[in-house]
Amino acid sequence: MVIEIKTKPKYAASEDAALLARMRAAGLPLKAASTARLYRIEAEWAAGDYKKAAAGLLADPLTDDWSVGGRRPPAGCWRAEVWLKNSVTDVIGESVSEAAAGFLGVEAPKVRFGHAFYFKGPAGPAAEKAAARALSNPLIHSFKVVKR
Repeated sequence: MVIEIKTKPKYAASEDAALLARMRAAGLPLKAASTARLYRIEAEWAAGDYKKAAAGLLADPLTDDWSVGGRRPPAGCWRAEVWLKNSVTDVIGESVSEAAAGFLGVEAPKVRFGHAFYFKGPAGPAAEKAAARALSNPLIHSFKVVKR
């Protein structure tokens, strides 16, 4: 199951501006861009446990919104996901795994950390290649694009 944590727009302005500048420097004339944190949790939990982990452990209720199962990009947007490859040590995932076990009182799940990037602007193979170059290192990351 994937839990997505997205900073609320009121608090994400500088983060989004930095991403937009980075993508424009890569040659993508985007209109808007935003980012979110992803946690892929491999465990046999009840649905309520995923929600409890999202709301009580991974998200700050003041600054973050969360969803269980991931979000689809809004109309006219596309989404890129960047994950560490399974062969790469994921220290954030390991930390979240230990914290989740203590927080929920369950066996430590397998957790992988990643990012989702949302873009409004031109899409297509050239845009995807530019985004992959700007946002990931192919030696350690997997990169995929979801279009709407």
